[in-house]
Amino acid sequence: MKILITYSSMTGNTREIAECIHSTLPESILLPMKKVKNIKEWDFVFMGFWVNKGNPNKEAIKFLSANKHNKVALFATLGAIPGGEHTRSCIEGAKEILGESCHVVDFFVCQGKIDPMITKVFKIFPKGHYHHFTDEKRKLYEKSIAHPDEIDKEKARQWGMYVREQLELERKAN
Repeated sequence: MKILITYSSMTGNTREIAECIHSTLPESILLPMKKVKNIKEWDFVFMGFWVNKGNPNKEAIKFLSANKHNKVALFATLGAIPGGEHTRSCIEGAKEILGESCHVVDFFVCQGKIDPMITKVFKIFPKGHYHHFTDEKRKLYEKSIAHPDEIDKEKARQWGMYVREQLELERKAN
C-alpha cells in the first residue's frame, strides 16, 4: 500500500506530528503539501494542517480543495487545548472542504505552540475586544509553549499505527 503523509506547517508543530506518524510507518513517504505533485498515485493519504481561526490554514484549504482522495486521515495542531466543540468544528470544516466523495477514516488533533507574533497582535487589542490578551489567553499561550510535547508525539505515533492497522483489517476483509 502506497501511503503519503503530507502537511502544512508554519511554526513546525504540524511537521513534528507528521514526522512522528511517519516514524511508525516506514513504508510511507513524507512530503510538505507544497511538494505533492499528484495525490492520485497514493492509496492512502494522511493530511495535516494547522488551525487558523477555527479552520485549516490557507495552504491546507487550497490543497484539500484541489486534491480529492478516496480515503484520508486528518491530523491538526492548534493553539487551543484540543477537545470539545472547537476541535470538532475544525475537523468538520476540513471534511466539508474535502467533500462527500472523500472518506475520512479518522482524525488526530493536538495542541501546538502558539506563534509569538499572534500574541503580539492580541496585546494590541483593547480591553473588551474578543482578541484582547486576557490573563486566560496568557495562560493558554504559556501552556502551549511546551507543545507538541512527548505525550502528544507518542499519541501521534500510536494513532498512525492504529490507522494503519484499520486499513489492513479493511483490506483483509475485502
